[in-house]
Amino acid sequence: MENEDHVAIEFEAMLEKAHPLFSNKSCCILVPHDIRQTNEDAYTPMVVSVGPLHHRNPRVLSMESHKQVYYRHFIKRSKASLTDLMSCVRELEPQIRACYYENIDFLFLRYDEGTTEDDVIFSKSWLQLRLSYDLLLLENQLPLFVFVKLYNLAFASSDGDDEFPSFMDLSYSYFSAENNVNDQIVHFTDLCRYCILKQQRPCERKHKHLVLGHSASELLEAGLKFQVVNKSSPIDILDLKFEHGVLTIPHITVDDFTEVWLRNIVALEQCHYPDEHYITDYVNFLKQLVNSNRDADVLIKAGIIQSDVSGSDISVAKLFRDVDKHILLENYNVNYLQICDDLNAYYKHPCNTKMATLRRDYFPTPWKTAASIAGIILLLLSVIQTYHIFIIRIELHIDIISSLPRAPLNAEEGTTFIYNQGVLTPVSNSITHFTDLLRYFILPPSHKRPLRNVLGHTAFELVEARLKFQVNKSSHGCILDLEFEHGVLKIQRNN
Repeated sequence: MENEDHVAIEFEAMLEKAHPLFSNKSCCILVPHDIRQTNEDAYTPMVVSVGPLHHRNPRVLSMESHKQVYYRHFIKRSKASLTDLMSCVRELEPQIRACYYENIDFLFLRYDEGTTEDDVIFSKSWLQLRLSYDLLLLENQLPLFVFVKLYNLAFASSDGDDEFPSFMDLSYSYFSAENNVNDQIVHFTDLCRYCILKQQRPCERKHKHLVLGHSASELLEAGLKFQVVNKSSPIDILDLKFEHGVLTIPHITVDDFTEVWLRNIVALEQCHYPDEHYITDYVNFLKQLVNSNRDADVLIKAGIIQSDVSGSDISVAKLFRDVDKHILLENYNVNYLQICDDLNAYYKHPCNTKMATLRRDYFPTPWKTAASIAGIILLLLSVIQTYHIFIIRIELHIDIISSLPRAPLNAEEGTTFIYNQGVLTPVSNSITHFTDLLRYFILPPSHKRPLRNVLGHTAFELVEARLKFQVNKSSHGCILDLEFEHGVLKIQRNN
């Protein structure tokens, strides 16, 4: 019994210590493992650790001393003392810890008096750029309200005048974004997402998979036109349109940093915005549109994508192919769903399908295009030549027949005539003029009368030879119907 009571007490104590892994206030998270392993560098700070999740990462330990230098400069310029700032953080500690899914064992920065005065970070452009990358990483965040509280405490205006810009004004300026007040922004990654969206986007969503059956190169072969949004107008990269065979997509620049911010914002939407994943919808659409290097090249040539990395088409194709890997979505923006349905229907139209087959089989490369065009030209020339030869022969026949309708042929017996690969050797009295000769060439063999039509004896001589003549009573009145059998020649009566 004592052992059982002891186990029960330990179990009860364990339950009291248990706490939920997630809370509604949790916003600073570790990226899910299956998403993170696709490209760990895209989620790991390279220069500086801002939040507690990567504080002990060996990559960023060398920056700790520089952080203390900037901390000292901040205190010197601050209207609040170090004690006031630390007290503020201690008061916020429960709220700060509630923002993390994971337990955090480090929260306060150690203050150390030093003598270093050089601005190491802002004197090196590459370091400053890398720092801006690290500030947008989802795993490298502190809740934004911490910065706002400390900033307001340090630079509070006693007379009510705005001597210093607000912390949010500085943040928008640093990230080159429009300053639109939004109290819902929780950290810098969320701020980056908000700047891309530019405005609140309430839209209808549907529990249906986003399926685009054909890539950019296939749609181009089917006659679809890709058009970039006018760069002079305010650009919203999520504003896609398809109408009248033209797919309009806003301009986007792909550089070494694009994959970093896209991956982190997609991971943020996966964990924090399950019903408002607007940027994930956009990435998923481009992923289906860009399946290969050829597809990326289509969008680059259309001016939709500007790639500032080496191996442009390869890098762009790989970016959109991998950036949303292992992302699970239950619903999609109905506008994107409609565009996909319209594009699939456009490709399946019989005319567009035949156009795609023609371009794919006969015009896929410049060399095949040149060969196909040359073949078409030769075919047209052959048709034109054949047509002209036929017309010339017909005109010649007409001229001959019209100019020599009854011209005597005067051909000697045994003369051979050749016309259109046909050979005719009539006797002198079988064909009397040129028109008759042309008629014999045109008639089929079954309709031609024998060319040698000579009777060697007269009727009197035949009677003497005991031939009998009779009227052909069985005929139908045709004088050409002659019959001869059993010594009797039957001839139609001629009135």
